[in-house]
Amino acid sequence: MSTTIRLPRSRDRADDAADDRRIAKSMFGAQKPRRRLPDLDAVIGVATAAPFLGWATARIAIFGALAFSRYLVNHLGAADPTGRPPSGLMGWDAVWYLRIVKSGYSHLPWESMRFFPLLAVIGRALRPLFGARMAVLIPVNLAALASGFLLARLARREKGDDAVAARAGWLFALLPPAFVFAMGYAEALFVLCAIATFLALRSQRFGWAVVG
Repeated sequence: MSTTIRLPRSRDRADDAADDRRIAKSMFGAQKPRRRLPDLDAVIGVATAAPFLGWATARIAIFGALAFSRYLVNHLGAADPTGRPPSGLMGWDAVWYLRIVKSGYSHLPWESMRFFPLLAVIGRALRPLFGARMAVLIPVNLAALASGFLLARLARREKGDDAVAARAGWLFALLPPAFVFAMGYAEALFVLCAIATFLALRSQRFGWAVVG
């Protein structure tokens, strides 16, 4: 009859580490797990987080560039070579919208008729609350934010991919031409209506597509 002799298992590093953890637990108590900050994408969804973050990042960049340019003009004597005074976010066509909001189309030359009336109507409604300048800028910037949301939603609907939706939201806000969505132009409202129309068509909500 054979007899099996079992030798005691030698301790290894894992055993030593386990002993160390037990000793530390007995001395200091159980360590509480660290609380991690919630992932914004997981909390409110990629289709919401990416457009908002892109929109906010773009405004920080645009307003930062505007502040820097004003510093150059006010403190270093820089000037536009064309001789125009600094106009900020209300340059070029935005001046027309500002004049329309203040006095309406009837008091301006016929050239004013080519400017998108929806921005003028919204601006005139907001003017008593915010003044003419902000009455133009507020709806434009909110329309840009809404456009990013709808574009991300449309991309997710078409591709079924959150990553594609997130890239669409970021690119819409940060592509170089997107700076006009922060100025007093009607492009943001145009784009909002266009994206809403496509989304309504793809959702087979044809009545809303006609409205858009």
